[in-house]
Amino acid sequence: MRAVVAVLLFVTAAHAGLWGLFQEKQAAPDFRGILPSLSYAPFEPGHIVTDLAADSEKVRADLKKLSTLARAVRLYSSTEGNELVPPNSA
Repeated sequence: MRAVVAVLLFVTAAHAGLWGLFQEKQAAPDFRGILPSLSYAPFEPGHIVTDLAADSEKVRADLKKLSTLARAVRLYSSTEGNELVPPNSA
């Protein structure tokens, strides 16, 4: 049984090594302009929603910054501060 596990680990490591060695590297495109949309969540790691007034100001500041980068904002939640994001005005 140990031999089977050792062989599987070796084959996996060899496959990962060869894949990394022969994978074609590509540079990220040099994009300038406004994005069509982006995802937003008004919290950071370790963030706890306790004071809605403070979170409301954070959401406003975040959206003001994002308005220069994207035309639309997607949300994937309706809690934890996302309810403070104003609805689409268009």
